[in-house]
Amino acid sequence: MGIVVRMVSVGLLVFGCAVAPTPSPTCPSPVVDRGGGWLEVGGPRAWLLYEPPYHARSPHPRRLWVRVGDAFASESLKIAGGLVGGSRVDGFVQGRPDWAPGYGPPPDLGGAVFFAGLTLAEPGRWEIVIGTMDEELGLALIDVQPLPPDSPSPGS
Repeated sequence: MGIVVRMVSVGLLVFGCAVAPTPSPTCPSPVVDRGGGWLEVGGPRAWLLYEPPYHARSPHPRRLWVRVGDAFASESLKIAGGLVGGSRVDGFVQGRPDWAPGYGPPPDLGGAVFFAGLTLAEPGRWEIVIGTMDEELGLALIDVQPLPPDSPSPGS
């Protein structure tokens, strides 16, 4: 079974993004369908499970699932993100998840999946980096939307 690449943009449609092979500051990362409903963005050696919509909810971290293609301990992995061209904030990476209903394990892709969190503090195009202290393993560009006006305030 081959990998199916599906271009998905959350938010504003940007002309030319449907044919962009790699992320750029003007286009979000391509979404890769790994099968079984498992969609990922990022790469080349670490990816985010793609779960839109992403909403700005400062100061509360957004739950993220991170898959790394190599063997790493969760303590050695780092995640950080911020608006493209801006400063980055650090998130956290924890151990392997116990799968909750609706979040079954990914297809047999190799590597390991970890639970992570990152505070997406403001709307815009975010650059999320997954790596270790010594190297960047993956980069994903995602669109973060404003919190809808009818949403409960953060912390409620």
